[in-house]
Amino acid sequence: MTEFFFFPHNTVQLRAVFPVLIFSTRDIFLLFARCSSVRRLLECIAFVLCLYTISPYTQEVNAQQPSDEKHYPSIITNSTPVDSTAYQQLQCYLDSAKRMQYVNALRQEYFAREAQRIAIHLRDTLALIESYLQLAGSFSARAMRFRDVEAIKKALVLAQRRYNTTALSRAYNQLSNSYRLLLRYDSATTFAERAMFYANKTHDSVLYMIAWGNWAQVRVRKREYEAALPIFENLKHFFARRGLTGEYIGTVSRIGYVKGLQGDRLSEIAYYREGYALSQQQGLRMMTAEVGSTLGAAEFYLQRYDSAIIKLNQSLQLAYSLEMFELIEENHLYLSRAFEALNKPSEALYHYKQFVNTVKRPSIGSDGEQQDLELRRYEELIGDQQILLLKREAEKQRLERTVISGILALVIVMTTIGILLWRREIRRRERIQHQQLQMFASYTSDVITCHDLQGLYTYISPSMTAMLGYTSEELLGKNPYPYIHPDDVEGVKKSYKAMITTKTTGRHQCRFRNKNGDYKWIEVTYKPVLSDAGDITAYIHSTRDVHERVEAEQKLRASQEALRATLFNTPNVSVQWYDSEGKIVLWNKASETMYGWSEQEVLGKTLEDIHFFIHEAEYQEFQHTIQHILTTDEPVGPYQYQFRRKDGSLGFGESANFAIPISDTPDIEKQRICVCMDIDITTRYHAETALQQANDDLDAMLRMMGVGVAVNVENRYVFTNEKFRTILGYTEQEFHSLLVIEEIVHPDDRTTTYRRYRERLQGIDSHHQAVEARYRHKNGHYVWLEISGLLFTYQGKKATLVTFIDITERRAAEHRLRKNEAEVRAVLESTKDQIYSLDTTYHLLTYNSAYAESARKIFNVTLQPGIDVMSFVPIALVGKPEALQEEHRIWKERYNRCLAGERFSVVYSQKLGDTIHYFEHLYNPIYDADGNIVGIVAFNRDISEMKRAEEQIKHSERILRQTGQMAKVGGWEIDLIGEQRLVRCTETTLDIFGRPPETEPTWEMLLSHYDNSFHPMLESIIQKAIHSQETQEYEAQITTFDGKRRWMYSQVHIEQRGDQALRLFGAIQDITERKEAELLIQQQLQALEEKNAEMERFTYTVSHDLKSPLITIRGFLGMIQEDIQEGDFSRVSKDLLRIDNAATKMQHLLEDLLELSRIGRVINPQETFSMTVLANETVELLEGIVKQRNVTVRVQADMPTIVADKERFREVYQNLIENATKFMGRDNAHPLIEIGCGYDDIEPIFFVRDNGIGIAKQYQQTIFGLFDKLDQHSDGTGIGLALVKRIVELHGGRIWVESEQGNGSTFYFTCKQNTPQNSTANSTL
Repeated sequence: MTEFFFFPHNTVQLRAVFPVLIFSTRDIFLLFARCSSVRRLLECIAFVLCLYTISPYTQEVNAQQPSDEKHYPSIITNSTPVDSTAYQQLQCYLDSAKRMQYVNALRQEYFAREAQRIAIHLRDTLALIESYLQLAGSFSARAMRFRDVEAIKKALVLAQRRYNTTALSRAYNQLSNSYRLLLRYDSATTFAERAMFYANKTHDSVLYMIAWGNWAQVRVRKREYEAALPIFENLKHFFARRGLTGEYIGTVSRIGYVKGLQGDRLSEIAYYREGYALSQQQGLRMMTAEVGSTLGAAEFYLQRYDSAIIKLNQSLQLAYSLEMFELIEENHLYLSRAFEALNKPSEALYHYKQFVNTVKRPSIGSDGEQQDLELRRYEELIGDQQILLLKREAEKQRLERTVISGILALVIVMTTIGILLWRREIRRRERIQHQQLQMFASYTSDVITCHDLQGLYTYISPSMTAMLGYTSEELLGKNPYPYIHPDDVEGVKKSYKAMITTKTTGRHQCRFRNKNGDYKWIEVTYKPVLSDAGDITAYIHSTRDVHERVEAEQKLRASQEALRATLFNTPNVSVQWYDSEGKIVLWNKASETMYGWSEQEVLGKTLEDIHFFIHEAEYQEFQHTIQHILTTDEPVGPYQYQFRRKDGSLGFGESANFAIPISDTPDIEKQRICVCMDIDITTRYHAETALQQANDDLDAMLRMMGVGVAVNVENRYVFTNEKFRTILGYTEQEFHSLLVIEEIVHPDDRTTTYRRYRERLQGIDSHHQAVEARYRHKNGHYVWLEISGLLFTYQGKKATLVTFIDITERRAAEHRLRKNEAEVRAVLESTKDQIYSLDTTYHLLTYNSAYAESARKIFNVTLQPGIDVMSFVPIALVGKPEALQEEHRIWKERYNRCLAGERFSVVYSQKLGDTIHYFEHLYNPIYDADGNIVGIVAFNRDISEMKRAEEQIKHSERILRQTGQMAKVGGWEIDLIGEQRLVRCTETTLDIFGRPPETEPTWEMLLSHYDNSFHPMLESIIQKAIHSQETQEYEAQITTFDGKRRWMYSQVHIEQRGDQALRLFGAIQDITERKEAELLIQQQLQALEEKNAEMERFTYTVSHDLKSPLITIRGFLGMIQEDIQEGDFSRVSKDLLRIDNAATKMQHLLEDLLELSRIGRVINPQETFSMTVLANETVELLEGIVKQRNVTVRVQADMPTIVADKERFREVYQNLIENATKFMGRDNAHPLIEIGCGYDDIEPIFFVRDNGIGIAKQYQQTIFGLFDKLDQHSDGTGIGLALVKRIVELHGGRIWVESEQGNGSTFYFTCKQNTPQNSTANSTL
């Protein structure tokens, strides 16, 4: 039954329950009507009456009070004198203190003090330093500001004595953090820089990153958020890669804090939630408390008060248990504000009082300075909040007192009405249930009966007559036991007792006497009818006829017993039955003989119990097989296995497994057994092993041969080596299974192959001549083999040692050659052109009939291969020796040009009759496979008609071209008939699009010059011209073939025939100069605005970056003064070196700024140079830094030649290579830089690619800005990429970067002034 009311927790105010009672009258009626018993209704009434007794003045929110109990570890300190185990105890305490970091500051202090005690006794300085640092961490976590500084300074003194740079870096890191929390930001910055200095000395990147984070936190305190946020992002990725969970959580929380200060509350909460989930997952209790508190505060500022209260309460409990006092007071304060916002004054006042008491607490070990710090915080937070809370609480109490009386009166009236409706509903439900029972009984073949507590029939469905022959009148009021078979009565009674005890549904089978006196098997399902109090009031039975099924089961069990007896006495075949748990239920005589165990020894046991298997994994596999068979009913095997007999000897068997059912009744149909039938193959296994060893020895001997080898005995292969098996794809077993070898020989080759085999056996074939035949590969195709054999004796029988060589490729090549010759001859004869070929001595090789006919007419010669063409005499030159000599000289000169490797054509005219004919003669050299010229192939065709047509077209085009060039206007037309739009245009049009005059224009080609966004508009203009039959005009910007952008003006006209549009035609004019003049002023104004913005960024960044070296110089001057006062002059020189480095950095910055200002003002003369040569020169210039970082540089050999400022582009390559080398990453085992060039559709694109640490996506646009550096602590000035960008843009190019963090970066740039000349690269980037 659904619960509609609930008792509120004793900490909830009455006004929190009040909305539950505000129901409409109809809702109240429905609620009471659904109550199923008087008891449930009385519970509801009691609840309503209890509401009146809840006084808002006596109920106050009992917030969960964290326990003040301190959780110290139960560690018993050994009081015996320190011996060799003392060092182990010391290490144990130090490790425990480290583990308690971020988890429990109290335990961390305990372990640190124990470690300190032992370290002093052992005089172990390093351990003492570590104990002081752990102690300071514990104090810092509990806001003991000056005690942690005192502990750090003790560690610092010891670290300076030992000059342990790691300890110095850690101490300065903790000191920086403490001074930051004491609001001494200058000292915190100095200590963070010292920590970074000593971390560099030890090459400890983790300590360096922690110090960098402390330095960034000071920037946050100074509200320099933009400077701190990139540092925190880098730290997050670094700690994630190193697996430093605590540091990662702290960094994520700091990023969220900065986002909150910037007003991005949603990002703030996202970062806090990430840190909170991770700290909970790792069990870092202190981190969980801190991040949970900040998350609750962020939720509060977003007015998510309920969520904020949950997080703040969880954090408060942890803070109390860990004595984190600052966190306790902050949580109480935010809880007070949250409850106030939710209009809960009593809760708000409670937490406010707790906040005040916590702030006023005396700090443990605090001095006067720390108390002043805490009092200042208290005065800022307390305000006038207490007075406001008291006023609001009084108003809420008056309102609650007024509402109580009205609610009670309404509830009493509704209760009375509900009782009346409930009684009416109960009577209606009883009628419906009786009707449903009769309906159900009439629609089922089962007999439905009802019985009272004495078991007497009270209701019998009509199906009783059909099943057992009784009418309902014959059985009503009687007990069923007299009708049950005497042997089944006791079982039925036990089943009923179990049902009465458990009050659950039961089932049993029994024999019931029908009206004829025969017993029938029935299955009865019975269920008790329970009252609201849970007592049994009646029983309902459902009876089903299962007589035929039970008889079938009995017959099945009889047949199974017969099968069991047969299998048990089966000789030579071991039979076992296993149940689902792998236990043996049948073990026949053959199993006793095969394995040694008797049936009494194994029944009820598993094979693992009798140590049947040699390895544990084999038993697990067998158990898995049984489960698979019983589950899927799929047989397994036969398979071979190894076993251990009872006497310990090992044997080999072959087994087949399958499942059989125990019974086919529905309730036990899934009960099956696994049958295993085994035979002993130990003798056969050893024989096969010996045979395999012999084959392996022979195979090892023959494997060194590079051809396939097989031994043929009685026309069957008894041995094949691996090469032969590889050629045909069969396994050793598949070769052995062949009945005769002819099964895999091609039918056309079987007679020859078998005849040669018989001759070899009879000694007739003494020359051992090889045979070529086709053998079928396992995949179905045939392989050509060259077969040779040698007769010898193998295991006392005549055998043939056969070798096989795969000649498939050779036969295929021969076939292709014959086919190619036929195809070439067909092509030669299908053309009217005259075609012939010569060798290097001018003798005829091949020719077609057209050339033979021409030779007969011109030279009166009948051709044949091998004839010398230099002996031909044209009929027209007979009797003219000088002219004939000149003709032969011309022929020889052309042939020699072609034999020298030149491909050329010659057009000449010849008068035939009264008509002048034009011929084109093409010469091509013939090369062999090694690239040597071995002849000439010549083509001669009559081009007279084409020549005359070309002359007419050229004359017309010349007139049109000259007219268009004079007016700078091009023409075009598009055919609209057919599916394809055929395009024709003038040379001027092609020139406007930047296309060569010989270009064959297409619609797609012209459309490609327009921007994709303009395509719909262009199609609309064309359609408008077609439908309106009026001239259309438009202006558009296009991209020429060589990559230039032009403006053009065009008119569109339509030619129609009736209603059908035939073609579009029009004119096009280049208006780029006009458009550029219009845009020039706008661009100049925009450039001026950009320069002003860049100047503002430049001024800010220069002041920041120039100030940084000065801060460093000032910091180290202070350190020099301390070193001089302490008399440590050895460190003075090192500090002076740091000052010199800072000054050098400032000098480099000023030089880079000067170089940046010169770009665009100081212009070097442009020159033509190769980008490949320039890249190689730059790599040689940077050889020192490249070798130092062990970087491999690859330069593409065929980059193009460009016309530009060579020295400026040298600076481009130098900056890109230096940056790639600098950011390779320390863990890069094979650093690589690639310099090359690719091409897009309009221009070459140069690139510098590395496999370094990569660049995050959010920085890929900002890195080209002035002073924008990914690593603020790197050596560079942040100007290099700004220089590169300005140089590329001054040359009309563009530059961009593509990178994925961790997978390297690629910088691309172009140059509009470049002119590719020597490039052969066609790759597309």
